[in-house]
Amino acid sequence: MDIDHEGRDNNLQQQQQQRVGIMSSGLKRFLVVLNCVLMALGNTGGPLLLRLYFRRGGHRIWLSSFLETAGWPLLLVPLLAVSRTPPSVFATPRLLLPCAVLGLLTGLDDFLYAYGLAFLPVSTAAILISTHLAFTALFAFLLVRQRFTPYSLNAVALLTVGAVILGLHVRSDRPPGVSRGQYYMGFFLTIGAAALYGLVLPLVELTYRRAKRPITYTLVIEMQLVMGFFATAFCAVGMIVNNDFQAISKEAKSYELGETWYYMVLVWCAIFWQFFFLGTMGVIFCVNTLLAAIIIAVFIPVTEVLGVIIFKERFSSEKGVALTLSLWGLASYSYGEYREGKEKEKEVALRAQSEQMDIEGRENNLHHQQQQQQQHVGIMSSGLKRFLVVLNCVLMALGNTGGPLLLRLYFRSGGHRVWLSSFLETAGWPLLLVPLLAVSRTPPSVFATPRLLLPCAALGLLTGLDDFLYAYGLAFLPVSTSAILISTQLAFTALFAFLLVRQRFTPYSLNAVALLTVGAVILGLHVSSDRPPGVSRGQYYMGFFLTLGAAALYGLVLPLVELTYRKAKRPITYTLVIEMQLVMGFFATAFCAVGMIVNKDFQTIPKEAKNYELGEARYYVVLVWSAIFWQFFFLGTVGVIFCVNTLLAGIIIAVFIPVVEVLGVIFFDERFSSEKGVALALSLWGLASYSYGEYREGKEKKEKEVALRAQSG
Repeated sequence: MDIDHEGRDNNLQQQQQQRVGIMSSGLKRFLVVLNCVLMALGNTGGPLLLRLYFRRGGHRIWLSSFLETAGWPLLLVPLLAVSRTPPSVFATPRLLLPCAVLGLLTGLDDFLYAYGLAFLPVSTAAILISTHLAFTALFAFLLVRQRFTPYSLNAVALLTVGAVILGLHVRSDRPPGVSRGQYYMGFFLTIGAAALYGLVLPLVELTYRRAKRPITYTLVIEMQLVMGFFATAFCAVGMIVNNDFQAISKEAKSYELGETWYYMVLVWCAIFWQFFFLGTMGVIFCVNTLLAAIIIAVFIPVTEVLGVIIFKERFSSEKGVALTLSLWGLASYSYGEYREGKEKEKEVALRAQSEQMDIEGRENNLHHQQQQQQQHVGIMSSGLKRFLVVLNCVLMALGNTGGPLLLRLYFRSGGHRVWLSSFLETAGWPLLLVPLLAVSRTPPSVFATPRLLLPCAALGLLTGLDDFLYAYGLAFLPVSTSAILISTQLAFTALFAFLLVRQRFTPYSLNAVALLTVGAVILGLHVSSDRPPGVSRGQYYMGFFLTLGAAALYGLVLPLVELTYRKAKRPITYTLVIEMQLVMGFFATAFCAVGMIVNKDFQTIPKEAKNYELGEARYYVVLVWSAIFWQFFFLGTVGVIFCVNTLLAGIIIAVFIPVVEVLGVIFFDERFSSEKGVALALSLWGLASYSYGEYREGKEKKEKEVALRAQSG
């Protein structure tokens, strides 16, 4: 296995060396930066100028296609400056013929893109074109065996979703004057353009690999020159058939910005598109196809932002979210490349004598971590721990979905008592006596341990206060707005976990935090009238800050629970965890009960039950099951913190925010909007990211343990 892996790595390195020829690392780095800049300029300037052409009176589709590659003669300037000999590509049929075919495919792609844009809104075209990233990933895997890393795969997913969001919120998607048949024709033509360009990019890299000669950057320019010539010739034939050359002068005279500006737009459009194609070829030459596709996707939302600045377009919340996801995706890819380089350096350094000291240090650190974990969870087999992790995750899932749904059912059907709804969130604590008495016949040891009893009492009071803040805020806010504010608890949890218990972040957990937060944020970004009827502006802002306070407070409670485990100075068993939750639930319920007494909620319950829309019996059923499901949630939360860590508990809470919305659609016949679909996809992707990170970390630990045993043996 190892020999085969090393052989494949050496083969890839030899292919890379053959592709770039004799090139210093400094020159290669300069070319990577140069071509990324060219791609950035072309990928923003080209679409903006093309949009300016159409916005100010341009209508010629073949002409707009022609402009995307008509700047190919500009390549003669750097080519003649570098080399005085005739282009070698013309003497190499193995390169000339593929470049000619790629040029024709590029010309066809330009036409499909321009024709589709004539019948589609820009936002819809953006979402369809963004799918080229998926096509590129597929064809790159099939044609050039492009290896995916978790970071590049995450970047592909985020950038695709970021671009997808741009086209999901168009009130009237079909432009005025466009028939249904024309709309669908534009739709499928644009999809075809995305698929075709997703095929062209890997074919370019395949051409490099099949050249059987060193591919220099000079040769890359020559190949782009040939491709540009054939693409332009393809579009020129279309212009001749469509009489576009004769129509240019007439269109220039009627152009809104004037005749001079008309020709300037055409010229600069050709120049910027040439920047794009040359930069794309260069990035594929210096790095790979996937980076080229990722940069293209990154600048889709950037183009939208520039459209806001230059054309005074409205900057919608979707554009902000898409831009954030795109930048996060680029950061993911960049970090992956950086980490891969570091890992290669470590592999080389491992052969040196000094690495042995580092291995011994890591062995001691690993042993120390194992001792801490053993003290933290007591004497527990791996099978029992795995069972408890699954059990508590299931309890969290049930409580985190059933609790909010039943609370929503309470308010929807005529319930109005804020303190009562707060009381229900922890009133199920007596249920913990059943498993506690079944496991242990002795009195709960937590009562004899002030080091645990007092912190649990304080945490219970904080939980009761948090319940009240959440319920009070929900009384004045839409559910979607409440969801976005509560989702910020993940950020607060991450912050307080780092400050209080020094919770280490991995790239996977950090990615999960970001995705889950953004996924929940999307839910609250599209509310037509955010302030509910009958709610004043003052009440709205009070609910806003109370809900934000609830998120921050619960983000503090979770790490404090883990800190209590660590400061106990005794083995923490799962029985003791149940005892601690019992104490916390008692004090939280007592806090809310005092509020109910002051607010006279106990006296109001019978009257509210009689007026309940679902009937008196179902009123009490809703209250009882709400208390049960919320108790599932709290017990599962402290169990997950006990078995794993605070961060996983926070992530599971965030995962089920969009799941609750989907269940609301099923049970309450609410509308399933596109935002809920995107949020659900991001949440599931975030959970997958975290799970893969845990799997990979566990696998690496096992490999280190095996290596250390082999050395000690």
